Amino acid sequence: MLTNQVLRYEGNLHDACSFAMKAALSETKVPALKVVHDEETNEVSVDVCDDPYEYGVLDVSKLPLLVTVGQINGIHTVDTTIKEDSVTLARITYGIIPSGSIVYMNKDGGGSLDLLNIRSMTKIASEIGPQLNELLMKKVQLSKDKQASWGHANERLLFDDDNFV
Repeated sequence: MLTNQVLRYEGNLHDACSFAMKAALSETKVPALKVVHDEETNEVSVDVCDDPYEYGVLDVSKLPLLVTVGQINGIHTVDTTIKEDSVTLARITYGIIPSGSIVYMNKDGGGSLDLLNIRSMTKIASEIGPQLNELLMKKVQLSKDKQASWGHANERLLFDDDNFV
């Protein structure tokens, strides 16, 4: 169980970007579209609604998060510090959807990994990915709830200084 995990500024850039991307896309408002098909001419026209209050939101619930698992002297690490990363010889970045399934995998670093280590690293990513996703989505919802209580729609509170709120 993932409890009180601190996501630091020195962790993997790909992982942090995937968190930021999913959080940002969850806040994205897509203008309403009106699609008209003229049966006589068989032409289709698309009109973008210019009312800023008519919009749809993106469903990001199934988007993957990236989780990078590294290996330092046979020990597997997640969210490494700069010092830890400097001695990591091999790491695998996994794209994990909320169900725990892997949709992306990329090995990085000059070190080699045997099948047993790859399986162990895959298990770690598959277990931690859904937990991180759940934590992120709770924080996004908290941000939306706080924004709604403020009464204006253009402020977002997801990060407070260096801490993940």
